Amino acid sequence: MLDPVVGKGVVTGVNEEANASTNTFTIQNGDRVETTTFKPKDEAAAMPDLGIVFGSEYTMLVITHNKTQAFLVWSVDTPQLQDAIGKASTTVKGIGTTNQPIMRGDVFDMRTGNEAGGGTGVTFDIYRDNKAIATFSFVVKR
Repeated sequence: MLDPVVGKGVVTGVNEEANASTNTFTIQNGDRVETTTFKPKDEAAAMPDLGIVFGSEYTMLVITHNKTQAFLVWSVDTPQLQDAIGKASTTVKGIGTTNQPIMRGDVFDMRTGNEAGGGTGVTFDIYRDNKAIATFSFVVKR
């Protein structure tokens, strides 16, 4: 049985150092995962087409593989999730069997659960056009 969904968000972008044409990211085991807060500094930094508005604060998950990064953002008003993964720094420990590249505009559900060895397991299920395209997970130990 799956843990309940504790948050929802959106992929706000993908980039690669020195390659502005990169627009997809394939998540792999071992990719670096870090969370931080994100608050658009002005109207130009907001992304209203994705529901990211100036004046609001969000949590951002940054996944890094070599010189490519993907940015996943969700509302900061999810206390259970904030307690579980706020300011995390870890690596991807599991991926779905049919993972496809993710891109700007994809949406996701997040689930958390207790891990047998301690810590919190976090799973992201990513969707495009209401179809599952990728799943990845990691463990945060406090």
